[in-house]
Amino acid sequence: MTTPSDRKPSAAEQAPHFDLPPANLPVPAATAGVGRPRLRQANRDQIVYRALPLDALLPADHAARTIWAYVQGLDLSTLHDAIGSVHGGSGRAATDPRILLALWL
Repeated sequence: MTTPSDRKPSAAEQAPHFDLPPANLPVPAATAGVGRPRLRQANRDQIVYRALPLDALLPADHAARTIWAYVQGLDLSTLHDAIGSVHGGSGRAATDPRILLALWL
């Protein structure tokens, strides 16, 4: 049985698992002005992810708010009872029936 100790491992114990080139090789100097310049350019088609509340994306008078308010007032306990995944159990969480109903409307 081995136990941790404060001793440093020897160089033989720290041998690399693969061959490395010698550390004292000269580094080739960069040649300036040869070839096309390497530039960072703007990607205008890039998708940007922003951290913001989804509620802030809709105006206060948008029709989706009326649909969501209607769905929030419905008793969906029958649909909730049919969902097999529960807190503390295995399996993936089900999609909230309110979201699916609002999308359908």
